Amino acid sequence: MRFLEVKGKEVVYKGNSIGFVDNALVNFDKKVISSFLIKPSYDKGVYFIKINDFFIEKEKFFVKRFFKVKNNIYKKAEKFLLTSVLGKSVYENNLKDIGSVVDVIFDENTGIIKAIIISLGIFDDLVNGRKIHMLNKDDVLNSDKIIVKEDSVEIINEISIV
Repeated sequence: MRFLEVKGKEVVYKGNSIGFVDNALVNFDKKVISSFLIKPSYDKGVYFIKINDFFIEKEKFFVKRFFKVKNNIYKKAEKFLLTSVLGKSVYENNLKDIGSVVDVIFDENTGIIKAIIISLGIFDDLVNGRKIHMLNKDDVLNSDKIIVKEDSVEIINEISIV
């Protein structure tokens, strides 16, 4: 599943809408999404939902339970947010800039980030397609930099840019 397919989805708890998926909390060393952050519709603060406490049905995000946190805790977690890597440059072997991260693909059951989707810009996306990189243990993924091995980047023309 792609993160941008989840971002913005309505979140339902016990039949009531409680907000929308806003972000994800990531353990960058393990390359895994641990929780989703929900922007409440009628409340201050942020809700956290663990990766195994939701399911998606009919374009909605249904949750079994959630935890409310204050905005100051959210601010402290900013460097661990998935959106902190979106737009970051991706380097092959720490040298060549091959584009920027526009989305990630993750396993919705485990939260493991399987791949990053890389763009060189809208024109290049339309002409050549976006690149997809399947993550491996040697790749560096964090809010400071993203470094991948050159032999594992492939161009995908069919990927939706929406």
